Amino acid sequence: MDAIEVETYWTNLWFAAADIIELHHAHGNSELFHCELKSNMNIERFPSQSYTVNSLKLQLGAVAYNLMRSIEQIAREFREQRSPRNKEVERRRVGSVIKNFMLGFRNGGIAGMM
Repeated sequence: MDAIEVETYWTNLWFAAADIIELHHAHGNSELFHCELKSNMNIERFPSQSYTVNSLKLQLGAVAYNLMRSIEQIAREFREQRSPRNKEVERRRVGSVIKNFMLGFRNGGIAGMM
């Protein structure tokens, strides 16, 4: 017997069905970035009971995360200019970017990571 896959969406939005599905999938992508930010920037739990301290840690984590994303994008564009690939990589997880960044310095600086 063949398996049947069914997706159901319940909403009170007045959009077309295709737009609702696209919004749902975009929400999932947003959740992936949120999870990556929390786990790779080590901010699953906040260190203080002070809202100000926790806010500062979250803001610094977001800045560091965005810097790593920018470095990854610049490095990817540089690699593609040097040797184009058949399969384009949309994005890498920040943990992979950090690992490649550290390996690049071990292997001869920024040129080593490109």
